[in-house]
Amino acid sequence: MYQRNCICKVNKRIFLIMALLVCAFKMNAQMMVIKSDLLRDVATMPNVHIDFVVGEKHSLGVGGGYCYKMWGKDIQIASFSPNFRYWFNGRPFTRQYVGVKAQISQYDITWRNSVYDGASLAVGMIFGHVFNLGKRLNLELEGGLDALGYTQKEYYKSDIYDDYGDMNNSRGVMMCPHLSFSISYILK
Repeated sequence: MYQRNCICKVNKRIFLIMALLVCAFKMNAQMMVIKSDLLRDVATMPNVHIDFVVGEKHSLGVGGGYCYKMWGKDIQIASFSPNFRYWFNGRPFTRQYVGVKAQISQYDITWRNSVYDGASLAVGMIFGHVFNLGKRLNLELEGGLDALGYTQKEYYKSDIYDDYGDMNNSRGVMMCPHLSFSISYILK
């Protein structure tokens, strides 16, 4: 029960940070886009991202997602992801871009007899292309490579891990691919 309460607290913090970041930007930006990653939606992890134009060829975005009981399994994940993009076309949200992103996640996963409770930070390069479907509707394909660092408690369901304190018994860094297939709507 303690693990679930921690994730709920982190989830509230993530959305508070997102709201503060959104309010920190000038709301008279030339263009603002709201989007959702369809691949995460299929994985039953609802998400939303908001991107702002911050220059002639630059945009800045923030987003996050949360899931509880992914695919009916005992999987709980909360994530927050800022990004910065450079658009080659000369105007944001049209054609190709390159950028950098980060993703902070906290998770509590029970898979078969094992429990994984931890946090991760991924930083990476992204490349993408936006297909304009209409005046305000876009389809975005994005890929990239992330360096992911994580720390987690890993134990069996039958263990009473709280007796051992806040010790994390598994840490690591790995490279992993990033893939996103999003639908976006230009708000203004």
